[in-house]
Amino acid sequence: MKKLNIDFSCIKDETGYLFSFTKMLAIALKNSVYSDLAEDVIATSGFAFRMWVASDLCPSSTSIWEFDGQKPWVENSGLKCEYVGRYWNQDNIEEERRLLAIKNIKASIDNNIAAICWDIGVPEWGLIIGYNDDRKIFNTIAVNGIESEIGYDQLGKREISILSVLTIVSLNNKSKISVLDSTIKLAVNHLKSKEWCSNSKGLEAYSTLVKTFEMEDTSLCSSWQMEYLLGTYGSLKYYAYKYFEKSKQLKLAKMYKNVYNFWIECFNLKKSIDLSIKENKDKILSLLNKAYEEEAKALNIMEEYLKKRNLNNSIKITTKEGKLIEFEIDAIDVGFSPNFNLAMYTNNYGLTIANRDWSFMYSHTIIAINEKDNLYKVISVNIDKIPKNNTVIPNNGIVFIVVNNHPRYNELMSCLKVGELFTI
Repeated sequence: MKKLNIDFSCIKDETGYLFSFTKMLAIALKNSVYSDLAEDVIATSGFAFRMWVASDLCPSSTSIWEFDGQKPWVENSGLKCEYVGRYWNQDNIEEERRLLAIKNIKASIDNNIAAICWDIGVPEWGLIIGYNDDRKIFNTIAVNGIESEIGYDQLGKREISILSVLTIVSLNNKSKISVLDSTIKLAVNHLKSKEWCSNSKGLEAYSTLVKTFEMEDTSLCSSWQMEYLLGTYGSLKYYAYKYFEKSKQLKLAKMYKNVYNFWIECFNLKKSIDLSIKENKDKILSLLNKAYEEEAKALNIMEEYLKKRNLNNSIKITTKEGKLIEFEIDAIDVGFSPNFNLAMYTNNYGLTIANRDWSFMYSHTIIAINEKDNLYKVISVNIDKIPKNNTVIPNNGIVFIVVNNHPRYNELMSCLKVGELFTI
């Protein structure tokens, strides 16, 4: 039996709508020995740059993304984590995953770090801060700050019956420059809509919001949902600005400070003016367009940063004639998306290429093992069947998923036949 004392007011949330996962994660860290990473993690996990917007502004759009990305994204921050997820149509593993989650939660609390969990009070992320084996209950704090209890047997089986539990274990000794490099990669990947989500995401999310303010019908732009989205993403931008400032990326810091101010002004106007008046709508519309333009410029700067640091991931193949051929890798160790022409999976992602029921229709797998240093050898190519979720990632290797409408599909597949060598 143990219960942690948690200061719930230790993280800046200017709008009251800071994204619940990042807020809970930051609070858990702020109340631990890793408090110095509490604010950084909101940016270094990539969430300060993430935006998801449904056409009807449904607030659930902020929870429709790749939950399994939590572990690699947070570990980018220099932390070692454990993650347990169980989703729709996975009733056959419900008990197994719930028991593992209970074990991880208790270990985390014994380590004096709260666990970040989905739907333990309201259907958002909250914290588990204590446990009692005699009563078989967890002590919880929901995102609204209300403390309560939940039975061990109710974990992952409340209002929205899925399980998502992230726990912080230790540091992983990742260098600050490596964290910065990977943070910029995550930001670029999301802003270019290369992370899975069924709604508009990244920079394209702006257009969905803008269209709402361009409609004659003002019901959506005047809605609480609009307030929620402006408040959520506006408060996240603050942490992008502060992280770049701390990392001495002063040009990006200035740009994200501007982006943050534009969003916060939109939020404050939304709450204070009559949006049935066109001139008032146009004020917010102008600010959103300015935020988009500034963040698009920031994206260009981040892409240039990656080029200068030689951090754009690609497969490099030298032909028998000595010609170097490169194929860009769209994503590494994140849930598959049809937007990816070429995705790569390593053991950091898990044992297999999917931990849930992803559809890999119209795509193929290439499996390679590491021969030495950064040299890989293709050992298997699947072009006849839909790749299976249980395709195993070799301990010393990688799995590629290639969509069959890749713009250079024939060239890529001819270069990556069984037995061919390449570098990354």
